[in-house]
Amino acid sequence: MLCHQLKVVEETEIRRAFGHRGQQVWDLVERQAPDLARHWADERRSDPDGTRRRHDAWNRRLSDTHALCCWVNNKAEHSRREAAKEVTQELARAAAEQAATSVGAAEDAVAAISRRASCLTAGQLLHDRICRGDYQKSIRALLLGAGLDTKVPALATA
Repeated sequence: MLCHQLKVVEETEIRRAFGHRGQQVWDLVERQAPDLARHWADERRSDPDGTRRRHDAWNRRLSDTHALCCWVNNKAEHSRREAAKEVTQELARAAAEQAATSVGAAEDAVAAISRRASCLTAGQLLHDRICRGDYQKSIRALLLGAGLDTKVPALATA
């Protein structure tokens, strides 16, 4: 597609750019990600070895299933949500990194928390595409971080 000229006719709320789940995704990025990141940092501080083991196992499952790098990217591209996925993941990473850093999380904890926030946002953005079968539901659970928390924080997943 080529464009020689583009005229902006109006500005709109950022959440509308994220599709029909835009409000849920924006709430996650703006409100929930910082609180979750602080919770994850506290969990890491209280049980560093256990939390690290859970995150390492989770990262292996992400890699083994290609959940984020291939599967979600494919679903995003084929549902015209690629740009929204990239933006929401970057916003979630930034919000989580800032919150985790503000509570003094170590560098490796900040990296794990950042990745987790990014995955959580991708799972929320592509919820409708992911909830269509057993394999897809397991991918969504993986992106949402199933098995990572010792106590599950409140999270809007509807």
